Amino acid sequence: MKTLLLLINLLAISEFSFSIGGNDTLNEVTCNQVEIRHGRLYGDWHYVINSEKEFRKIIGGRSGIDFSAFTLLGVVTSSGGCQPPEVSHSVKYSKQADEYFYELKVKVNGLCEPNHLIEIWCTIAKISDSSTVAFSKQE
Repeated sequence: MKTLLLLINLLAISEFSFSIGGNDTLNEVTCNQVEIRHGRLYGDWHYVINSEKEFRKIIGGRSGIDFSAFTLLGVVTSSGGCQPPEVSHSVKYSKQADEYFYELKVKVNGLCEPNHLIEIWCTIAKISDSSTVAFSKQE
């Protein structure tokens, strides 16, 4: 079975909120970045994993994540450029819409053709079954 290495690095993200119009507010969500080693993932470019069973089905092995307290969000994609891209991400929550917004920002370095793998996994506080997660990628 595949070896799974899970290193948890807490990401210091200050909590703040800002208005998006009307009475709705997007609140920054703390996203604790984790490193997961696995074979290549095929299929979707984004993942919302809420249980150990889902983790084993999608990634394989054991996660080491307490899925009663956390949800694992993942993005696996790629980008061109002569050098690896500069990558940042953020997660925000709209209470009114009960929706999370995962935003991936990629700054491509150069106009070369190489394909650089981008893979980011992070845990957030457990989301409810009624919540949705919208993913976006900006290059």
